[in-house]
Amino acid sequence: MNILIVSYLFYPGDAIGTVRPSKFAKYLSLAGHNVTVICCNRYNLPNEMINSNITIHYIDHSRLINRVVAYATRKAEMRRTLTVSAPGEVKQNKTFRKKAAELKSRIKGVTGFFYYIYNQYDWSRQCSKVARRKFGKGTFDIIFSSYGPLGSFLAGEKLFDSGIGKCWVSDFRDVNLYRYQWWLEKHYFSELLKRVTRKASAITVVSKGQEKVFRELCNGFSHSKARVEVITNGFDNLNLPVKKVTEREKAILRIGYFGRFYGDDRDMSMLFRAIEMLTEEGKINLGDIELQYAG
Repeated sequence: MNILIVSYLFYPGDAIGTVRPSKFAKYLSLAGHNVTVICCNRYNLPNEMINSNITIHYIDHSRLINRVVAYATRKAEMRRTLTVSAPGEVKQNKTFRKKAAELKSRIKGVTGFFYYIYNQYDWSRQCSKVARRKFGKGTFDIIFSSYGPLGSFLAGEKLFDSGIGKCWVSDFRDVNLYRYQWWLEKHYFSELLKRVTRKASAITVVSKGQEKVFRELCNGFSHSKARVEVITNGFDNLNLPVKKVTEREKAILRIGYFGRFYGDDRDMSMLFRAIEMLTEEGKINLGDIELQYAG
């Protein structure tokens, strides 16, 4: 089969979102399928063919977005070089500073939301331009888009609508609908999910919990036709060497966390409190627990 994978994040990127689509490409190729990948060119890389079955097209944003990113990067570097406060600075009222900080945060959140939408739409539009030049209608048996970020979904939808693929599989490694607080964010992503349940031939998610969320959404949306399937993440046997485990190692409970903490969104205090309580109750020994963090 000819399969097109559309993913903003992909090899050789080091973001956690690159792993899942990169592994899909790897193992679909090993299964004998012809895999073409469209991803974001964040490292100024030329298009390449990894092997006889995988071809990668690295696509950049428009000049406008690149200029905005370059300007924002320069401003951030300038802010880091400035001193925090000047000598003799008058301290403002704490209540005023708190309200000012809240207002600044809200304004930043609103502007950030609109910029994010435009940024991702811009990349999906660049993908559509390149794909129209390179591929004809019906070139691919399957278009596989892996969310997030948003650009992967938007590009997959655009390319499917253009007719270069016969069906669309929309993959979600994260369902973000319930983490947004602002009403416009909720509305936008709710409409996005309605579109995917209406257009996609199948939806793939990483867990039974996310499968339940999508099945509820599909039941709640009219004209929904998508199947929902679970394809979990896991270990790559080709990259993970198997070693002998001693009896002592078997007795150790290993807890792994891989990725970012996203500010306060990933609160680990509950885990540490639970370990503390179990230790105080004499149910576990701290020496038998190992926490591994990579991120």
